[in-house]
Amino acid sequence: MEQTCIFTESVFAGCTDFSRYGWGFSFATSGQRIDPTTESDFVWRLPTPEGCGDYTSEMKYTNWGGIQPDYSKRDQACMMLGAGHSYHWNDYPCWYPICFLCELDIAKST
Repeated sequence: MEQTCIFTESVFAGCTDFSRYGWGFSFATSGQRIDPTTESDFVWRLPTPEGCGDYTSEMKYTNWGGIQPDYSKRDQACMMLGAGHSYHWNDYPCWYPICFLCELDIAKST
């Protein structure tokens, strides 16, 4: 799934509110299960320096919230940050529409 980063004045513009689940406003990251069909480990999915593909990188640091990742309903293969839990991590279904975080290389943008 290819997505484009859009910078706006309002951080929460159009973002999904998971308050009814206790997670508050939440944002997707590049964290993803190695195998989305199983309860496998999470990795970072990153673009290649050339920008023509991607690769995975081991997660050396984690910040999961409570009992997460819990692989609820056997379809939670993506990772989000939840404002309602001090931005701890949670696994969620990749098909669920959610805002995403973007990385900006400041050295390249100036």
